[in-house]
Amino acid sequence: MTQMAGAGPGFLIAMNRCQNGRQLLELLDELGYVDAGDAILDAIREAGLESKVNLGKKCNGLMEISDEVVLDLGADDLSNVLCKLRARDGFTDAEMRELKEAFRMQMSGMCEEISSPAIQKALRWLGHSYAFEVVQHFVGELDVDFDGRLDFTLFVKLIRKCRDLERRAASAAFHRLDVAALGVLDDAKQCQAFASLGCLDSRGNPPPRSLSECSAADLPTFLNIVQRYKFSTSRLHELRLNAGYSEPELAALRTHFLRFDKDGNGVLRRSELVQLIEVLFPRHASLPEFRPYFMQLLGYADADKSDSLDFTEFVRMIRKISDHEEEHKYESFNKTLSQLRFSAKEAAEFRGLFLQADQSGTCMLSFADVKAMIAGCCILDVEQSQKLLGFCRSAVENSNDLTSGLEQVNFLAFLHIMRDVIDAGWVHTII
Repeated sequence: MTQMAGAGPGFLIAMNRCQNGRQLLELLDELGYVDAGDAILDAIREAGLESKVNLGKKCNGLMEISDEVVLDLGADDLSNVLCKLRARDGFTDAEMRELKEAFRMQMSGMCEEISSPAIQKALRWLGHSYAFEVVQHFVGELDVDFDGRLDFTLFVKLIRKCRDLERRAASAAFHRLDVAALGVLDDAKQCQAFASLGCLDSRGNPPPRSLSECSAADLPTFLNIVQRYKFSTSRLHELRLNAGYSEPELAALRTHFLRFDKDGNGVLRRSELVQLIEVLFPRHASLPEFRPYFMQLLGYADADKSDSLDFTEFVRMIRKISDHEEEHKYESFNKTLSQLRFSAKEAAEFRGLFLQADQSGTCMLSFADVKAMIAGCCILDVEQSQKLLGFCRSAVENSNDLTSGLEQVNFLAFLHIMRDVIDAGWVHTII
C-alpha cells in the first residue's frame, strides 16, 4: 500500500484493516472524535458489526473500547461505522435520547424546528448555560437560511459545538494551572481548576474522583472528570430542579433574596418582591407590558397562594422573567434588523465581530472598543471621532436599553452604530 504524505497511523490503518482498540481510538482521535469510545460502540451496533468486535472485558459492568479490544474491521466496515458516528456527531444512544427529549420539549405543535428563545431553554435543560448573544451567534453559524430556527440535526451539531467549547475551556484551565508544564495536576491544582470552571457542588466540594485521580490527573483524565461531573444524571437533575441555575448563580440570587427580606422570615412579600425585580431587571421591569405579565407570573410562582414567595418560588419566578426578557430581546432584534436594513446574514457577521471584541465576556462593548474596531477599517480624525461619539449616544438611546451607556453598548446599540458608520460613508462595509 502506498503511504500518503502527512497521513497519520490511524488513517493508514483505515486504508487496510483495524485489528484492535488502540488502532481504532487513534483513528478517531485523528478525525477529531475525542472521548468517543462509548459512542463508537453504539455506532458499531447500529452498523450491525458487533460480531467483528471482541470486547473481552467490561469496566464496571459496562462494555468499553480499550487498547486491548480485538477487532476485525476492514476499510468498508470502518467507513460504515464512521458514517454512523458522524450522523450522531459522536454522541451515544443515551445522549441522543436526551437531546431528542430536550428538543421535543421546546417544539411548538407539529413544527420540526425550534426558534432561538426555545433553543436557549433546550441548551439549559442539557446543562449548557450561555448568554443570549452567544447562543444567537452559535445558531447563526449553523442556520444556513438565517431564519433563527434549527431542526434536530442542526440542534445536535449545536450541542456538539457547546461540548467542544467547554472542553477547550477545561483544557485551558488545566494548562493555566500546570505552570511547571509537568503534564499533571495534583489535588490542590485540580480543585482550583474545578472552581474556575464552576465544577463545585453546593458545599464547594469538587467532583467525585478516585484516589489515583486525586493524586495526579493528566489532561485526558482531567477532561474526563469534568465531563463526568457536568453531565452526570444527579447534577442535571439538580440543575433542572433549580430552574437551570448553577450553584454560583443560586448563591447570587440568595444574596439578593436575603437583602430584600427585611424581616428575615424567609419569604418576600409583594412589595419586597417588586423592589427586587426592579433591581435585577431594571430595563425589563420598566416596560409597559411587563406589569400584567408580572402579576400573572406571581400567581404562577406562588404555589401555596400565600401572596409571598419563599426562595424556591422566587427562583422559579426569576427564571420565567429571564425567559420573557430573552423572548423580548429576540423580538427587538428582528424589529431592529428591519429598521436598519440589515439582512440576517449581515447581523450574524456583525455579532461575530461584536463578540470577538467583547474581551470582558459581558456581551457589552465600551466606546473605546467600538472606536478601536472602526479605526481598524478607516482613519478617524478628530471630527470623525466626535461624530462617532454622537453615533454611540444616539444608538444607546435608540436601543431603549436603560442599562447601556457609553461604557456599556449592547448588540442592538452596536447595530445602530454600524448603520450610522456605513451611511456616513466612512467604510462601505465592515464585515
